[in-house]
Amino acid sequence: MEGLEETVNYIKSDLLPDYDFDEYTRRNKEWEERRDENDDSEGEKIITSEKKPSDQSSDDDDMTW
Repeated sequence: MEGLEETVNYIKSDLLPDYDFDEYTRRNKEWEERRDENDDSEGEKIITSEKKPSDQSSDDDDMTW
């Protein structure tokens, strides 16, 4: 286990010193906070998967199997 920790620390400090390894954690936390705020403020979920008229095919184009 110690060898793995040394390898990870080597990668973080020597190979990728400028990379922000905590970026994912921060972005995920911010996303969860926004999601929770939206859930609290909306009350009901809005269905966004409705088809637009342009997405609907005509009866002639229907494929029946």
